[in-house]
Amino acid sequence: MKRILLVGVLLLTLGCSLGRNNPQYSFILQPSPPSPCSHRLTLTIPTLKADEPYDTSLMAYSPSPLEVEFYAYHRWAGPLPKLVTQAIRESLEGRKCVNLVPFTHGVPVLQGRIIRFVHCIRGEESWGEAAIQFTLLQGDRVLGQKTFQARVQARENTPRAGVEALNKALEKIIEDLTEWLEREVPRITGER
Repeated sequence: MKRILLVGVLLLTLGCSLGRNNPQYSFILQPSPPSPCSHRLTLTIPTLKADEPYDTSLMAYSPSPLEVEFYAYHRWAGPLPKLVTQAIRESLEGRKCVNLVPFTHGVPVLQGRIIRFVHCIRGEESWGEAAIQFTLLQGDRVLGQKTFQARVQARENTPRAGVEALNKALEKIIEDLTEWLEREVPRITGER
């Protein structure tokens, strides 16, 4: 009798979980195009690396300062490092800041590492928070290194609003990165 009851409960639970049609939502990153640059640097931008837990297509949220979890039905349209890299490349190329080339000896390389990319939720308030460290290399020589951070308030506590806030945070990081590269270009190329 206990076995029949246990099997019945398991079948009912399985049936309820299979019967739900939970929609899946996928998001991309689309920062708005910034203004043009005054210098143009030829460089290579390999796909960014990412710290755990951001090296995935799962969309992270943080319900408390030391906790990171993932949305069940909302995710990125691809691995986050690839999406962020694509957004950075498209933005810098669109601004005429860089001439992107495949890896070539002697061409500077802009490496990046995603340190934080999360929708933070604290009570009634939420925001997108991003931090990316960039290192500009030429061969074995480090030409510059800087971590860019941005925090943008979300309009509400939903995954979609979190994505909008993270897009704006990425825009801010790309803007700061562009200004940093503009300062570094004359030093690298010897221009005044």
